[in-house]
Amino acid sequence: MILADRGGRGASKTEGIVVKGVGGLYHVRAPGGELYFCRARGIFRNERISPLPGDRVEIYVIDEAGRAGDLYAILPRRNVLARPRAANVDAAVIVMAAALPALNPDLLDRFLLLNERAGIGQAICVNKCDLPGPAPEFVRKAYAAAGYPVFEVSAALKTGLEAFSEFLSGKVCVLAGPSGVGKSSLVNALCPGKNRETGELSAKIGRGRHTTRETALIELFPGAYVMDTPGFTSLDISGVSADELPGLFPEFRPFIGRCRFTDCAHDREDGCAVKDAVGGAVSEARYKRYIAFREETAACRERF
Repeated sequence: MILADRGGRGASKTEGIVVKGVGGLYHVRAPGGELYFCRARGIFRNERISPLPGDRVEIYVIDEAGRAGDLYAILPRRNVLARPRAANVDAAVIVMAAALPALNPDLLDRFLLLNERAGIGQAICVNKCDLPGPAPEFVRKAYAAAGYPVFEVSAALKTGLEAFSEFLSGKVCVLAGPSGVGKSSLVNALCPGKNRETGELSAKIGRGRHTTRETALIELFPGAYVMDTPGFTSLDISGVSADELPGLFPEFRPFIGRCRFTDCAHDREDGCAVKDAVGGAVSEARYKRYIAFREETAACRERF
């Protein structure tokens, strides 16, 4: 537990969850639903520790009428998501579009890779399934077969949302993905009244314009929180070693240890069980990106 100095004399203590932080002011939702606006004190400033959305915290309420408080302690974190920065995440949901913008499998695999490494549960949501295109079928074949829950929805038509809502129930989930795929539109469709700002695609570059500017934790319904996060177009995997890569592809795991060589890199070796599974249990497209990621991580290691 990370502790700061106590609140003022006579202040009452309560616990809550950080739903947003802007300019050093943290919005904390208490168990009863009250929203408090808190400053982080003492060690947080001195040690440059920043409370994150999703943090379970203790606060001292110094002005009940004005909902003002001091953030006193960050309770132990179960995990920390690096991109976007968030804590205590039950599942990271990467949102891609069936079209407009086009599906980016490389970005999708990078996101999945980093969250596998962090030990965070994951799912894939393909939005805009009212638009024609091969993306839903591609994701279904390559990723559902790898064990990832896949949801095909249309925020515009409000279809496919029931199963997705069931998945979100009782969880703190991050909605992440490129700009323009409809993350904010999904929040609005799942819980009308949240009125998240939405944008349109740039006709010039074919990508979405950023409308979400900070990570915010939104309560969809009791016990279900989502973080609508700013879009991104790239993810750095340079911190991942080539040796740990195979274990970060769930569909590889049943075959690891069954190769002819115990130190098999699942690349050029004969008798590789992973390579033998390509085209069946292992998607050819996913395997090709595994090879590309091995080369990328090896090149990063050589540079340093």
